[in-house]
Amino acid sequence: MKAAFFDFFNIPKPEFTEILADNLSSSAVAAFFTISATCVIGPIFEEIVFRGILYKRIVQSRVGPLGAIVLPSIIFSLAHLQYSEPLIFIFIFISGCLLSWIRHITGNLWYSIALHCFWNSLVFIDIAYFD
Repeated sequence: MKAAFFDFFNIPKPEFTEILADNLSSSAVAAFFTISATCVIGPIFEEIVFRGILYKRIVQSRVGPLGAIVLPSIIFSLAHLQYSEPLIFIFIFISGCLLSWIRHITGNLWYSIALHCFWNSLVFIDIAYFD
């Protein structure tokens, strides 16, 4: 999936994919912490910050719901500076908008957390087993 995205747009794969693969093969402990950080801890933290704290403050401001969807998504994209390709930033921005929109329409942070964990898990599986 992610590999297909990179291949389709002829984007070089980020260096972190090699680091991730090395962590998975180095030891069970390294693999456990890599999987935990990538698929659970990271997404939960990001959702609390971007769709929890930032969204809540922005939606109550004059900017309203649209700003609460777009502004945290821009910051979310910038937080992923390990990617150097513009198309990846666009994809992350759109993903951030989708997660924010889900947060907005459900009024519940758990749905965006679940989707983010699921998405990162799919990308992780793709990197780990199909690259």
